[in-house]
Amino acid sequence: MGRPNHKNPLAPPIPSEPGPWAMSLTAMAVGMGSAGVSWASLFFVLSAISLFLLREPLEALGRGKFGRRQGLWGLIYLALAVLFAVPLLLWGRWFILPLGAVAGLALLGHILLVRHRRERAWWGELVGIGGLSLGAWGAYYASLGVLNEIGAFLGLLVFLYLGSSVFFVKMMVRRKGECPLRKRLGLGRDVLLYQALLWPLLLGLVLGGLVPVWTLLAFVPLAFKVFLAVFLGARPPSIRALGRQEVAYSTLFAFLLVLAFRLS
Repeated sequence: MGRPNHKNPLAPPIPSEPGPWAMSLTAMAVGMGSAGVSWASLFFVLSAISLFLLREPLEALGRGKFGRRQGLWGLIYLALAVLFAVPLLLWGRWFILPLGAVAGLALLGHILLVRHRRERAWWGELVGIGGLSLGAWGAYYASLGVLNEIGAFLGLLVFLYLGSSVFFVKMMVRRKGECPLRKRLGLGRDVLLYQALLWPLLLGLVLGGLVPVWTLLAFVPLAFKVFLAVFLGARPPSIRALGRQEVAYSTLFAFLLVLAFRLS
């Protein structure tokens, strides 16, 4: 006899994977931290989280498991996202509309990938991360009410950092048993290539005066993490520990990036 199911049929569907939660909160923390906390930024965060929660009912739709519960909570999440956005519009933060539209398109793209079971492909994950990274731009803009290039570059830098986790986590998950250096180099090919492309791009942004020079410091722990994993063979004891490590590194990145822009 199976165990009885005591799950509340009216309980809200909430994304259970810690990765997307950490990415979304990291992006918004960078935006708020760089611009300063205000009532407008708090309303933006509430609206963005409501839109993020909509991801779960829509994923159920993509998997063909959409029911009355998902439909009800999907409408509630959408209504909350709109409700929390209204004060922003009254305060003249009209640019959240195109930002929200782009984030919505990224979410739609993610759902289409879920439907075709391609959301775990590296490019599929980057689509989702692109939408989540807009939270940095949105939080920065909402806080100051000023449309400038800083918010856009914050979103780009967050995307570049979070994008690296796609290749790093895939590498770590594939590592099983004994893993000599030659094997680690093979498994880490993609993450090493990402680093090889990332640092010239960051240097170009700094030398071009587009981002503060201290931005480079925010990415140093990422390079250190990759070096430890690939060349020294360091790895967390479990997938859960790997997730906690990723959250810790993301938190450190957000702190250092905010510090870089604050110092500038």
